[in-house]
Amino acid sequence: MTLQELTGQESGIVIFPGGETIICNWATVCPNDNQLPLLFAGAMLIAWEGEEIKEVGPSEEIENWRDCVNKFCVIYDENQDVDFAPCCKATVYHLEDGTSIVAPREWN
Repeated sequence: MTLQELTGQESGIVIFPGGETIICNWATVCPNDNQLPLLFAGAMLIAWEGEEIKEVGPSEEIENWRDCVNKFCVIYDENQDVDFAPCCKATVYHLEDGTSIVAPREWN
């Protein structure tokens, strides 16, 4: 499964278990099954192929995607979405490995 198949969106937010957060267009970075974006050499995103992407438990709806992101360390945000993207509701998916995927509703 790809992140786009999981969320129905091309872009969003990936929060890893340690709190590192990547905001990106995952459809272009991770087009294949079981890939998550990974920051390489502190400057560019690459696709990291790991375990099968499996959602655990039900997804949850949150009122504002920023509430979720502001708690963590954003290590990649090429388009400066944290500063400029509109606040909106989002769906949070929890993966088996502890990673959370946040899909803001007004993003594509």
